Amino acid sequence: MAKIIIRNRNNTTIPANPAISLLQLLGRNNIRLPIKCGGRARCGYCRFTMHEGLKKASAPTIFEQKFKENHPLPDNVRLACQTYIAGDCIISLGEVTEN
Repeated sequence: MAKIIIRNRNNTTIPANPAISLLQLLGRNNIRLPIKCGGRARCGYCRFTMHEGLKKASAPTIFEQKFKENHPLPDNVRLACQTYIAGDCIISLGEVTEN
C-alpha cells in the first residue's frame, strides 16, 4: 500500500488513499490542521510542501489554481483540501519550501 510520510511530524506515516483529499485523510488519522474555510481553497491554512512524489498527486483543481493566482506559491506547495495522493510521497505540513 502506498504511504505518505510527514517529515515535520516526526516522520509520521499514513496510508495514501486517492479517493479522498489529503485534508480528509489527515483528519481520519487524527492529524488536524487549523483550516478556516471548510476545505474550499480559500484560507491556505492546509498548505503543505511535497518533497518527493509530486507526480503521485492529483493536478491542481481550478479552486487551487485561483488561490495560487492570489497567493503565489512554488509548484511543490499544494493545498491539502484540494489534493488527492495516489502513491508514496514525503511532505511537510504548513511549510513553504522548494525542496
